[in-house]
Amino acid sequence: MLRTLFTTVFIVFIGATAVSETTLESYLVKNDVSLQWDALRGVGTLWFGIDAVTFRLDSPYYVLNFSDIHRFDAPKVINDEIILTETTVSFLDSFVFDDTTRIASRDFSRVRAIFIDPGHGGQDPGAVAKLSNGSSVYEKDIVLAVGLHLQEMLKSRFPDKEIHISRDSDTYVSLEERADFANAIELGTSESTLFVSIHVNASLNAAAQGFEVWYLPPKVVRKNLVSDTVAFGFEEDTVEILNRIKDEEVSIESVLFARSILSEMDEQIGHISSNRGIREESWYVVRNVKMPAVLVELGFISNTNERSYLIDESYQDILSRALFSGIESYILTVEGTE
Repeated sequence: MLRTLFTTVFIVFIGATAVSETTLESYLVKNDVSLQWDALRGVGTLWFGIDAVTFRLDSPYYVLNFSDIHRFDAPKVINDEIILTETTVSFLDSFVFDDTTRIASRDFSRVRAIFIDPGHGGQDPGAVAKLSNGSSVYEKDIVLAVGLHLQEMLKSRFPDKEIHISRDSDTYVSLEERADFANAIELGTSESTLFVSIHVNASLNAAAQGFEVWYLPPKVVRKNLVSDTVAFGFEEDTVEILNRIKDEEVSIESVLFARSILSEMDEQIGHISSNRGIREESWYVVRNVKMPAVLVELGFISNTNERSYLIDESYQDILSRALFSGIESYILTVEGTE
């Protein structure tokens, strides 16, 4: 959803190939391109399907997908028309393809890495439940088992992608470290990381049960999504706009990611557990990672019946499969592959 902090207008036109030098208006008319325009600051973002090019009037800097900066002739206003020069038009023309053609021409995946985050660990057990035999069940153990199995499946299915996990044993990793590890993954232009934090729920209401997927509320804006390299080429207020546009993109992707995972969980365990839906919350890791991110609650350890499933290895395998299928479905959707 668009922020009301600045005025935004969407214009979409469909047509043929752009000429070498033209007005911005005629360029939009002749190409399947949409424009997100901030009239107050003179900042625009051109959307070529999955690609975005951001520019500012009288500035020679163009930012591709909010991360890769290019220098060409600055767009000028002449007789109330924004003028694009030949070199700028040539640069923009490289993105005038349908999404299938554009993706097929690349040597990288839209999703470059997947970061699995089994919650808690070590001295932090997470939710705890007592069994009738006097022993205890810990959230940290359940989510680690699910996370490790998920990691194995993802590595097998996507050998071309980096599959990371915040912990692979019963060790303590701080929330800050989890976010820092995920943010430190090196990405190329237009590449992204998917972040999945895995947890088990608990409630004072022993009858509470079910699974749910959480994402960051749209009103919470992630910070520092724009790299220092890009920020160097723009003024502070423009960097803020770029950050908000990028945050908008990540927010939309997070919602789609959450829906994909919830749908697969409902398909595979909906006959056993209740679907509590998609929810919003400003969890630390989801708020501080710079990528599409979700937090998944697998079920309630405080519910006697659901706990019996959660501690069962075969059910943990089903949960891993459900998460895997949700991630796979999302990747195939955004990358346009089968």
